[in-house]
Amino acid sequence: MEFDPPSVEHWFSYQTRVSLELPPGWKENVVGARHVVYGLVAPETEEPDLVVPPVFIVRVVEGLLDHPESYLELSRELLASEWTELEPEAHETIRVDDFDGVLDVFSYREDEVDARVTQLQVFVQLGQLCFGLTGVVGTEAREKYLPVFQDAVRSVRIIVPWPEVEEA
Repeated sequence: MEFDPPSVEHWFSYQTRVSLELPPGWKENVVGARHVVYGLVAPETEEPDLVVPPVFIVRVVEGLLDHPESYLELSRELLASEWTELEPEAHETIRVDDFDGVLDVFSYREDEVDARVTQLQVFVQLGQLCFGLTGVVGTEAREKYLPVFQDAVRSVRIIVPWPEVEEA
């Protein structure tokens, strides 16, 4: 009996306490005590023409939240930042793992690589913690990767209680 290969791989990060699913072929890179980046194992092989290969970032924002809707302020501040040629495309409140969140999709010019980039940004708040879920890819591949990012967000589970994690 043959089995089909899995359509998604399950990931869990002790640094962020976030569980999520991504298609096969992604890898995890721990950036810090509360920051993890997922990217393609071999972006130059899978997407050789992409100037900005797809990444999905999970990070935890601590200490800036003083009320139950701080996640909305983080979204407003992000969109008010100095982006080159910012084009907002979507803004909506959502639920992620039964917690309040906000989703933004926008594109902008990434000056460092002189390319258009599309970003899906979600902020989810749990008490004094806010989780940032960010998908970024060159705009030419947005149709392929925005659904991947949206599926990753839908699959997110936040595992609490929060343990102590040493700084990397």
